[in-house]
Amino acid sequence: MFIPFFLDIGTRSGRCYSPWIISDICPILPNKAPLRARRPFDLESALARAASAKDEGEADVDEVEVETELAAEGETVTDLNLQHLADDASASTYHTQTSASTDSEPSTNLDTPQDPQIGPVRSKDARRQQLRAETRQKFRAKRRQKCEEEARTGAPPSLKKVVLKRVASSQPLPATQFNLDTARVGINGWTGPRVKGAEGPVPLEEAVEDEKMTLYNWDGESCCPILDNQDRVVAVLAGRPQGSNWKGLMSEAANKIARTRDRIHFTDKQLNNGRGKFPAISVGVSYGGGRQEPGNVAQSSAAVLTLLTGLLAYQCFLSLSDFANGKSV
Repeated sequence: MFIPFFLDIGTRSGRCYSPWIISDICPILPNKAPLRARRPFDLESALARAASAKDEGEADVDEVEVETELAAEGETVTDLNLQHLADDASASTYHTQTSASTDSEPSTNLDTPQDPQIGPVRSKDARRQQLRAETRQKFRAKRRQKCEEEARTGAPPSLKKVVLKRVASSQPLPATQFNLDTARVGINGWTGPRVKGAEGPVPLEEAVEDEKMTLYNWDGESCCPILDNQDRVVAVLAGRPQGSNWKGLMSEAANKIARTRDRIHFTDKQLNNGRGKFPAISVGVSYGGGRQEPGNVAQSSAAVLTLLTGLLAYQCFLSLSDFANGKSV
């Protein structure tokens, strides 16, 4: 005979599990043998013995003595913690318990504030990392607040001292015959419209005389902003950042590109591009191509993507990216 029965099992802290019925958990199946209790087993006697053992175990510990001892150590003990200590002291007789109840049942409200638990002591490195994180968070919040204040007042954004120093040392190149307000732009608003020009390279003398251009002898290192007739910056000859290792970094970048080029199979579009008589691959974040939002340029294969990702991870390309984004001057 299969005996479904109900057990109200409690936790050591005094809380109760939700009721369960063993017949719901282990249903009788045609091809499975049912669970059967031992013949001499008496459920009522077992529950009575468990309740008696629980009462004897709870009487072994004096809660007043425990509270006094913990108070001497500077601890604040709640009713829940006292019940937990009492149950630990009577663990030898408590293992036979199948139902639990307390005279003063603690609140089951999860919002009830409890005493904080003391955890392990953190190492110096962990405390140092937390302090750095908090300092960095405060700095970012302060910088964000400053930017919001400048945006409300209409003041120009404040620049770092090193940036102001580079601006002061720059050599402006005025383009007196150019006005940004009257310049023609393409339909996308970012580039100028395409015009019909010469099919081949234009000689320097012809460009200066016929196209009304101005020739500047630029050393390739100094920063030269190009200004229109209203002294507005329309282009910048960025030059190179301060530092003696920049030439070595760019030589390393050229060598990395040359070694990677031999491992890539280029498409016809990449071989015949508008950038020059050399193969070129677009990589990184793109804002064009009909995209609704910025996204990474898709590559022709996973192998090409792996090669380009590894190439851009070198420090020489990271330094070049930082300079292009204004992070290094």
